[in-house]
Amino acid sequence: MASGLEGLQVNTWFKAVIVVSTVVLLAALAAKMANVALVATGTLVFGFGQWINHPKRLGYVPGYKITYTSRYPSFSGVLIELLGLALVFYGIWRLHTLGF
Repeated sequence: MASGLEGLQVNTWFKAVIVVSTVVLLAALAAKMANVALVATGTLVFGFGQWINHPKRLGYVPGYKITYTSRYPSFSGVLIELLGLALVFYGIWRLHTLGF
């Protein structure tokens, strides 16, 4: 039975952020902790913004073909990152003032 996750490779830090924040988001939603879910949503959005800003590119060295994912910021990626950071800070503020 295929789960659809066979091709997912967590080989960069921003993909790890996406995976961990998804798990935290699902747990927070199950426990009905809205402010924790807000922080997890912000980190998830930030992780997707980082993924957009780290496109996979090909490079050539004599005798080799290499792939690399160095940062190459785009307007949409930076905008998504800023939205994610705003959600994280708003969620932290709500956690601080209102609790879980």
